[in-house]
Amino acid sequence: MKASTERTTSRSTVLDVRSLFFRVRDNRLMVAMIIGVSLILPASGLRLACVGASCASDESQATGPVPFCSLPTEIRRRITTGFYDGRSPELLGVTTTPDAVSVDGSGVAWPSLETDIRVPLVFAGDDVGATGPLPAGTQIDRVAPTLADLISFKRPYPMLERTDPIRGVVSSSPPRLIVEVGLKGIGTPDLEAAPNRWPTIARLMRDGAGTLEASVDSVPLDPTAVLTTMGTGSPPSQHGITGTLIRDAEGRMVRAWSPGAPVSAIATLADDLDERTDQRSLIGLVADATTDRGLVGGDWYVDHDRDVRAFSASTEGVVVRALRSTGEGFGDDAVPDVMAVVLEGSIGDVDRALGRLVDGVSTLVDAPVVFVVVGTGSTSSSGEFGSADIEQAIRSSVGGVVEGQVPGGLFVDADRLVAAGESRQDVRDALAELTDAAGDPVMADAFLSYSVSFGKYC
Repeated sequence: MKASTERTTSRSTVLDVRSLFFRVRDNRLMVAMIIGVSLILPASGLRLACVGASCASDESQATGPVPFCSLPTEIRRRITTGFYDGRSPELLGVTTTPDAVSVDGSGVAWPSLETDIRVPLVFAGDDVGATGPLPAGTQIDRVAPTLADLISFKRPYPMLERTDPIRGVVSSSPPRLIVEVGLKGIGTPDLEAAPNRWPTIARLMRDGAGTLEASVDSVPLDPTAVLTTMGTGSPPSQHGITGTLIRDAEGRMVRAWSPGAPVSAIATLADDLDERTDQRSLIGLVADATTDRGLVGGDWYVDHDRDVRAFSASTEGVVVRALRSTGEGFGDDAVPDVMAVVLEGSIGDVDRALGRLVDGVSTLVDAPVVFVVVGTGSTSSSGEFGSADIEQAIRSSVGGVVEGQVPGGLFVDADRLVAAGESRQDVRDALAELTDAAGDPVMADAFLSYSVSFGKYC
């Protein structure tokens, strides 16, 4: 009778994960099994299976919130949309308040629980209009498909998801020149804060089709990533240019769009157009940094690209170079061309430069032109904590293991970490413990990159 009872009990508990551990006498094997199970089961499954102390009745021993899963669903989705495994930083974080942490130099803030991802989006030009207002929430990854639709160009579709054109944007005749303008570091909150300083943008919206309520739909608002989303028609989770700094295939931290850096995993509209027309389409980029190249790409089709690229340190210089290039054949024949321009500066300076650009191109090109203007998202001039502050906080706890920083993430030097006898979890804990002048937590959550990959199990 006793033996029968034991056999019944064994069968009834065969799915109880705890029984696996109770039968293991070697502690090292038990640890290995715990790690193996934790990589297979989602966090919720581990809690249901009562692994470790997750079912303990003593609240003092209960585990805390699962990293990443503690964030609101919409915030997790935006982070996942801006993440690319193997290229994104090893450690990521979300701040409790906007602009709490910003990256030195660029002023781009880390994602927060309240990041405003609204940006202006305008289509304008010869005979360009809309059957109605562009709907709020229109995502900027729909810009490239919309432009392709306006020139009746069917892009090659790799085995990746593509987005649909924005319904309602129309043109009475196919444009011969597309002018893509990225407003670097500018978002809708900036325009709302200076309502009388952007008459050009207002004019283009009135004469064309636009909205101040378009959405980047991914974080962080790193212009390098956002411009590539605009150029490819896909989010960072697909095109892989997640920020100014990324990891390459060998694990080296490199500057996006630099020589030898990983290319976008998806071709830009300009890449596809150039290839399909056998280089007859003229492709130009005028900007102030090579990291702005995501608007046109140029590396997708190997050894088969002759794009015009010019860089200037000033907004005025960018406009002058763009007009000079436009006057050298852009829009001169029936084959559509693309000129990409990136403007950066104060709202007033950028709007005046945009006005000169639009008026100049319209004068120089005697053919249908479509302008599309998109902001990359607001950036703060400086947060309470800068890059140096974050690195110092990590250094005081685990040593100088930070290799680089982008908005929302830290690249961790694995060799230094091993030499210091620390782990990435230790770095994560140091970041999570950061407090402001009032003693309040700066981070709403900090988590290792694999947490994003397994985020679907939250």
